[in-house]
Formats: sequence, structure tokens, C-alpha cells
Amino acid sequence: MNLYFSEEQIKEIYSITSFLDVFSPKISERLYCVLNNIHETPLCPVCNKEKLIYKKFGLGYSVLCRNKECRKIYYKSKEYGLKIKKNFFR
Repeated sequence: MNLYFSEEQIKEIYSITSFLDVFSPKISERLYCVLNNIHETPLCPVCNKEKLIYKKFGLGYSVLCRNKECRKIYYKSKEYGLKIKKNFFR
């Protein structure tokens, strides 16, 4: 029995996030998508094929997928360099 959501609410969350069904996500990922208006599978911005890694409810999704090649490309990119500069010189 779930103490926070009724069965009807859980069914609605599953319905809204049915695009995640193939990944068998935990309810926290589904709820994160509902609350953040995510209506399609978040894909890696580098390969645009793989699903982003869901960390946990408070953190959401990672920036990249698990593919090592995507990570290499991203970390060599100008976007990553700008992000590091911005965070370093706060």
C-alpha cells in the first residue's frame, strides 16, 4: 500500500509517463517527469539516441548518456569549457 498516492493517482502517473515503460523506471523517475513537464524520453544531446541517466528525484537526469564516446565528445566541446569557466569564476 502506498501512503502518499492513491491507486488512481499512481495509474494516472503511469499513464502520463507511458513513454518510459520500455525502461522500467522507478516511480520517482515517473513523478519527476510529471512534475517537470517532461513528455518524451530525455535523450543524450551528443548522440541523440540513448536515454539520459536518471540520478534521483532531487537531481533529475544527467547531462549525458552512459556512452563513453559521448562523454569524450562532450568534454572536448566548447559548451563544456564555457560551463567550467562560468562555475570556476563565480
